[in-house]
Amino acid sequence: MSGNLALPSAVEENCKISGMAASEEIAGMAADASQTNDGKSYAVSYVVHGAQIACVPPEESDSEQAGEDEGVMMNGTRYGRLIVPLSHGVYLKKKAQLIKTDCVPHDNVQPCGICSVPAPPTEETEPAPKEGFFAKVKKVVKSVAELFFVNKEAKKKELEEVDTAPLCDPVIYGQWEDTKDDVLIDNEPALLITSFLVCAKGGIIRIVNDGQEDETFG
Repeated sequence: MSGNLALPSAVEENCKISGMAASEEIAGMAADASQTNDGKSYAVSYVVHGAQIACVPPEESDSEQAGEDEGVMMNGTRYGRLIVPLSHGVYLKKKAQLIKTDCVPHDNVQPCGICSVPAPPTEETEPAPKEGFFAKVKKVVKSVAELFFVNKEAKKKELEEVDTAPLCDPVIYGQWEDTKDDVLIDNEPALLITSFLVCAKGGIIRIVNDGQEDETFG
């Protein structure tokens, strides 16, 4: 991983609570992602505009093409896309080729639906001061009054409301890893289907397909 980058606040918050150094957490996630499956071989190919990605937990990232394997858990509810707003000048099958630095959230890395990664626990707050006797009586009277006078439909709707799941909003640490370092485009290594990114919220972003044969995305 690149060494002189500021750590995202989400990583710092997670690590503050767990007592782990932020650099240790990121290094661990990247190490898990870089492990390969012995005995398995994958066709290595270059990645172009429109390639599909999947965000997976670090423990699932040992699959080189994680999103295509049945039974692999994903952090998002759907695949995302890799895009390049401005071509680097090299094309494969009439599609712009991607490079190591094409890792900007939303500009290059499109979201993967709804994020299922649990939010970090919040620090405990100081307990509220104890209520006095008259405050308790007032609360009971108010509760009884609501039973008779509050709009029942509004109350029902309030009870049925549930927290909305957060949308995927990648927080990328560093740049693409495992790129083709001896093939340079715009002086940056070319992206491979085996490359990966680390999301500081707790995911590894893997490339599901290289996009070269995808005619549904121009």
